[in-house]
Parts: sequence; C-alpha cells; structure tokens
Amino acid sequence: MYKIAVIPGDGIGKEVMEATLHVLKSSNVDFEYSFADAGDEYAEKTGMPLSEETVS
Repeated sequence: MYKIAVIPGDGIGKEVMEATLHVLKSSNVDFEYSFADAGDEYAEKTGMPLSEETVS
C-alpha cells in the first residue's frame, strides 16, 4: 500500500486534486489517502496557513 498526502490548497488546486484522485482510484493500485488543509482559504478561517496535522 502506498500512502499519499492530499492537500488541495487554493484556486484550481481543488479541481486538479479531484481529477487526480479520480485517476489514482481508477489505477487499481492500493493507496491510503491522508487529507490535510493548507492555503489562503484555510488561513482566513483559522489564522494559520497550515494545520498542525498538515505539518506532522
């Protein structure tokens, strides 16, 4: 199993990540996804550009 950190970020990052996940899921390779938050939108909500979970 391969582990992948999924950090969509801002702007088109969300759209690109959605398409990327679709391609990865159709590859029939066993991936474990770890979703994390980062970017300007996250900073506006929390005051921090990265969550502690994202950093660790």
